[in-house]
Amino acid sequence: MMKKKPTLFFALSIVILLGSIAFAFFANHQETTANQALTKTNRDLKSSKKANTDLISEKQPDIAAAKKAFNDLFQIDWNLPDQAALDKRASLMAPLVTDEVQQKSLDFKPDPDKTLEQSGASATVDHVVFIPTSQLGDTVTAKAMVFVSASRDGGEPGQVCYAYNLAYDVAKNKISLLDRMGTFKMTSDSSLL
Repeated sequence: MMKKKPTLFFALSIVILLGSIAFAFFANHQETTANQALTKTNRDLKSSKKANTDLISEKQPDIAAAKKAFNDLFQIDWNLPDQAALDKRASLMAPLVTDEVQQKSLDFKPDPDKTLEQSGASATVDHVVFIPTSQLGDTVTAKAMVFVSASRDGGEPGQVCYAYNLAYDVAKNKISLLDRMGTFKMTSDSSLL
């Protein structure tokens, strides 16, 4: 009688072990299936986005060229990991803009106070919302919202939105207006609207 209890305990332990292994394999299979579905969905979304971009490029090549020029500029303008990037951004952006923009735009003003160095801040572009407003002759006008994540001393980043009035000269392949209208604080509380 005593021999049956250890044997029963041993058999029950093996059943529990096998059940645990089967559950682990099943859970892993479900996770793998979910990851594959997510990967396929992401791939489909990227394909759809590329198709839409190709369609815009085909149907409105000047607007597509303007969008590319502004995205290139904002990547230089607002990806600021340190003070050195801020100090050299004007020279990196200069080939993309007209002389008038270099003279008038806030984004080309020097930073003699070494703001990023003193504050320990850094910034990166999250995304740009480009809104074309018109095309007259060789000039594409637009507005843009540039969403920037900024943090201080590697802390938790906050988001700032910069709004711009823009113009792009298709013939010169240069940005002819870069007018920063201001910054906006983003909120999810619709009662504040």
